[in-house]
Amino acid sequence: MSLTTGGYNDWKNLSQCLATHEVSPSHLTAMGNWTELLTRLGSGSTIDHSYQRLLATETQHWQNVLQRLVAIVQYLGKQCLAFRGSSDTLYSENNGNYLKLVEMMATFDSVMQSHLKKIQNSEIHQHYLGKDIQNELIGLISKEIRRRILRLLKDAKYYSIILDCTPDITLVEQMTMVFRFVSVKQGDSPTANPEIHIEERFLGFLPVHNSSGEGLTEAILNELEMLKIPLSDMRGQGFHVGEVYDTLIEIGGDMNFAALARIEASSLAKELNKFKLLCLIILWFNILSRINSVSKVLQSQSIYLPDVVELLESIKTIFQSYRTDDGFEDLLKEAGQLAVEMEIDPVFPPQVHQTRKKKKLKDVQKEELLQFCMELQNVLTNVKSKESDVDGRQLCEELAVLAPVIKATMTPVDILAYTVRNGFAPNVAIALRIMLTLPITVATGERSFSKLKIIKNYLLSSMSQERLVGLAMIAIENRTAEEIDFETLLKDFASAKARKVKFN
Repeated sequence: MSLTTGGYNDWKNLSQCLATHEVSPSHLTAMGNWTELLTRLGSGSTIDHSYQRLLATETQHWQNVLQRLVAIVQYLGKQCLAFRGSSDTLYSENNGNYLKLVEMMATFDSVMQSHLKKIQNSEIHQHYLGKDIQNELIGLISKEIRRRILRLLKDAKYYSIILDCTPDITLVEQMTMVFRFVSVKQGDSPTANPEIHIEERFLGFLPVHNSSGEGLTEAILNELEMLKIPLSDMRGQGFHVGEVYDTLIEIGGDMNFAALARIEASSLAKELNKFKLLCLIILWFNILSRINSVSKVLQSQSIYLPDVVELLESIKTIFQSYRTDDGFEDLLKEAGQLAVEMEIDPVFPPQVHQTRKKKKLKDVQKEELLQFCMELQNVLTNVKSKESDVDGRQLCEELAVLAPVIKATMTPVDILAYTVRNGFAPNVAIALRIMLTLPITVATGERSFSKLKIIKNYLLSSMSQERLVGLAMIAIENRTAEEIDFETLLKDFASAKARKVKFN
């Protein structure tokens, strides 16, 4: 009838048509079928119930197996151990650490024992113990680690980035990406101090094929865009000699450190306080930076002799320029700017090192404080949007209120915790977060290179970039990996594997 096929447009007689339809054979048959289906669903006797039961059992089996494989991957990744050997067969010699750990686990664990028995009896053909499942699990773990770090980074908003490059065993230039930011976690109660951590987190290696300034910039900008990290929130990059000098002076006078550490810190500060050393630092930095960029180009297999001569001539020109009066004057000018920052007399006779005089906040005059705050506002103002991270005048008022509260023993982290806990002085909090975000050293980046050399060595030179980055994430950010609960992730992963199994 038209009610179930082409539609109905006789609204006045619709109720009569419905009454007729309800007693029609087609409607009564459909209702009977629906009632029968509803009963079977309730009793679990539908046609596909047995299939669903088998699928659920298979899913649980794979979830149990994958939990153990993930534990093995985490262990090998954390220890920077090789996964594979010369054989991919179970219970054979030289089949690698991954399969040997699977075999060992099967000796004591019933789940893995049952799984290997099915493989040996040819009950299953897809055992998922090869290199493909290794790569999938490495990717699963590393992506979850990266997701957690990115969540912390985006919550922090402001960040600095530490970049450095080194060639791997195959002479591919690898650029490490380490992000420094301030993580703030509110306390469990309104009166509890918030947890504030200065984080330096590794987010991967980038293969760099163009080591020029333009090439490096393009690579990192593309990666930031891919990770959806706003470039506008970056607040720093690099190494600050002035802060290192202050830190050395503080260590030298802090009785909490060992006597040897205090003596060494004082000696380093004494040498760093000399204008001559600042000149040498800048001279060697400029020379070595140029030599480093040239050496990377010379490693290329496609470079021609005329290009080599031209590059070496450019190095020669650098040396010659510093032997001229103009070159020496430029060096002194650059060193003089750094000397002003460190409050060192820009003269060559050695000076006795002194701690830079630091005024306490309450001793600073209101006009001088306002000037400093407005200068900070200008520094933190976006040239294009004209928006600033802080309001200089409000920052000045907040500092004036905080001045009587701040104690001499309070660190920047303590002051930030105080403002967060009490929910006021937002401009001070932002300024402190940005200050704590600025990198002091590139040590974290250097440590990531140590892992790179272990993971991608001579015997593993054919490793893919994706696998390299995944294993580096697990090795370097192993604490984050240990905190992850993979139950939900593995449930979906196991369901996909179970659906590939053919049931008889």
